[in-house]
Amino acid sequence: MNKQDKGPMSASDGSGGVTEREAALVHDLRTPLAAMRTASEMIGCEPTTRRQAAALETLIAAIDAMLQMTGDLIGAPPPGPQAAGPLIAGVADLFAGHARARGLTLTVEIDPALQAHETSEPLALRQILSALIDNAVKYTPEGGLRLDARRQDDRLTVELTDTGIGIPPQETAWIFEPRARAGNADGTAPGTGLGLWSAARAAALAGGRLDLVESTPAGSRFRLTLPLAAETETPPVTDNEPLAGRPSTASGAPMAGRRYLVVDDNAAGREVIATVLRSFGGEAVLAASGREALDRIADGTFDLVLMDVHMPEMDGYAALSRIRGRSAQPNLPVVAVTADPNRAELEAAGFDAVLAKPVSPRQVLELLRHFSPARPAEALAG
Repeated sequence: MNKQDKGPMSASDGSGGVTEREAALVHDLRTPLAAMRTASEMIGCEPTTRRQAAALETLIAAIDAMLQMTGDLIGAPPPGPQAAGPLIAGVADLFAGHARARGLTLTVEIDPALQAHETSEPLALRQILSALIDNAVKYTPEGGLRLDARRQDDRLTVELTDTGIGIPPQETAWIFEPRARAGNADGTAPGTGLGLWSAARAAALAGGRLDLVESTPAGSRFRLTLPLAAETETPPVTDNEPLAGRPSTASGAPMAGRRYLVVDDNAAGREVIATVLRSFGGEAVLAASGREALDRIADGTFDLVLMDVHMPEMDGYAALSRIRGRSAQPNLPVVAVTADPNRAELEAAGFDAVLAKPVSPRQVLELLRHFSPARPAEALAG
């Protein structure tokens, strides 16, 4: 193994919390990710072929993974427990296309019991499996990979076997150290030497461990063990649920005649929410800042405001205060729209509701119905 000079590790490499600048960059990254997530779900509301639906589900799963990882970096509320089986299948699906493109097979066997057993560390499980499969695909020139996941008492065991280049025996002792790559990896594929290290560290922090079971010139086998949470009463909805279960934009116009103000300094964020509102028959008026929102309210009436919280010059809090104190519609419902919601803080500030990015068309419709009690809404198709 060419044990490279490690050099200084940045905060984001795991030696400490992220800096304020890094946190700001991560937060800004989550805004277009949220827009991509909602836009993808809106596409899924329209008729699609089976192949298009499968590709769309893979895209949404990839975006969700990025949102979870970036949220973890800035201390956003962690995701709750998730069923282990569907999560593992979803991660494998993300890499299936890459494996096929390289002429490799990817076989996945998941214990049916894992459909109803949850992991309390879904982010760690996703991160570890992603690192392992990505490494295996990169360093396997021919043949394929096999992933086996099973429940053993209260533990999850996942083994990944590949037919790759293997790791020289004299180098296996330090394969999980940072910034170190096996000597035979040089010239095979680009890498930083951080993948296995970060995966092993995540496993330990989640109460488990990651081991290299065996490695020969014919391939390697890694084993991950993590604790499992209690069994759920019914199998949960998976990341790969057919898109037919989502609201259809062809189900009428339940919010026809309603007028909504969308406030966000990010153009993509404004357009995505506006598209959702229009798909339900509502009129969407856009504002790029808190000050512009006040001008829009002064010029006309609205049924609801969907307001981004973090904006330059005048943020959502300041704009809300002005609406309540000086506008012609002081009782106008204002919903906070944010990628890192602190519900208690936002509601204490006076927001009527909180909508977390990425916004879901179904969540938006439920919100619109809540603030439109006088008009019966049409039921969602599906």
